[in-house]
Amino acid sequence: AATRVNEDGLIETMGNNIPRLDYTDGGCPNFLLEPQRTNLIPYSSDFSNAAWVKQNVTITPNNYISPSGETTASTIFESNFFGNHFIYDTITSTPNVLYNFSIFVKKNNRRYIGIQGFYSSVRGNIAFYDLDNGTLVYTFSEGDGYGIYDAKIENYGNGWYRLSANFIAPDIEIYMGICLADNKWVTGTAYDNQYQGDVTKGVYIYGAQLEEGSYPTSYIPTNGSTVTRVGETCA
Repeated sequence: AATRVNEDGLIETMGNNIPRLDYTDGGCPNFLLEPQRTNLIPYSSDFSNAAWVKQNVTITPNNYISPSGETTASTIFESNFFGNHFIYDTITSTPNVLYNFSIFVKKNNRRYIGIQGFYSSVRGNIAFYDLDNGTLVYTFSEGDGYGIYDAKIENYGNGWYRLSANFIAPDIEIYMGICLADNKWVTGTAYDNQYQGDVTKGVYIYGAQLEEGSYPTSYIPTNGSTVTRVGETCA
């Protein structure tokens, strides 16, 4: 089983051995043929699970319509504290391997958001986005070439975007997640993302995915374990 974007613009799960006609780009569909990939995030949309570490945020699961058309998106709001406001998951990784992290987000009063990868020995790799304009604003990397590469933002309609970026893991663990942000990031001059949280500001989130490779493939849902989508061919 695997997902596609159907003619209504919704992420839909298809059964085994059924060709995936994908409408991501609108107009006429394309056969979606992809290599084998594994989503290493065990709880791809259950952000309330303890596997996701939370700092100065509150999570409300399954309370908003996701890109699948179901009520499976979560709300993440800032807490009323000064500091960083983020969530992350700790994933076993292979050193010096290229990974791609992606997640679906939609603005809920908080305009700026970052997707971040950090490690036990290297920190500070982040791609920072503007959800009002649907643009990548700024990327920041530090430490021995283990940075962030090829950050992208894709419009999935109805205010939803898929954010993605590549990371090279230097260690056997990689910490992947998202951080809410104020406008200090816009200038590209401040790495410090600490600010006074506003409980009325947050984003909707859905469908986190970490996979080996240089680009994000179609969403692979998980619920308690990693999931592998086998590769496809057309003969």
